[in-house]
Amino acid sequence: MTLSIIVLALAMLGCNPASETEEITKPQETEETGGNQGKDETQYIKGSFAIQNVQTGKNIRPYNSGTSNGNRIILYDHNEWKCLTYEFIHVEGDFYQLKNLYTQKTFEPSSSPKSGVTLWQQPLQNIDLHRWEFIKQSDNKYLIRLKGTDLYVTISSDKTDSDIVLMPKQDSDTQVWRLIEQYPTV
Repeated sequence: MTLSIIVLALAMLGCNPASETEEITKPQETEETGGNQGKDETQYIKGSFAIQNVQTGKNIRPYNSGTSNGNRIILYDHNEWKCLTYEFIHVEGDFYQLKNLYTQKTFEPSSSPKSGVTLWQQPLQNIDLHRWEFIKQSDNKYLIRLKGTDLYVTISSDKTDSDIVLMPKQDSDTQVWRLIEQYPTV
């Protein structure tokens, strides 16, 4: 039996052959050629991922897994759950829209983008408030900047259920995020 058949069989039985908290060292990336004749080809992130803060080991999640518009976006312990997983939708360059697998919504600033503004959940639309630039740091780590601003996704505290906010760039792991590829069924 090949490894892929064994993995498929385990998946059908509900077994996950990988550890639930296994970190993917490199997101699945695909070359996007877009007719540029091989010059300046862009690598992009493809798949669904938990977005985990490097300092805390906690992930971005809608508060209480709520599905309503305006629900707070908070920090929560890592699990392989749909409410902690975002589908990455490539827009252009290093910009993505993020769709939560459980709520089918995204997050945006709760008011006009400025320092300290919290994030909340809203339906996904084709607007700049729903476009996030993933700026590669190292070892599958990223800064996440809201398009058209100098504001970065930042934890407000290391406590569970604490708000995620936008802040100017800091030299701190409060703004550094790791992508953990996952495809939860619950």
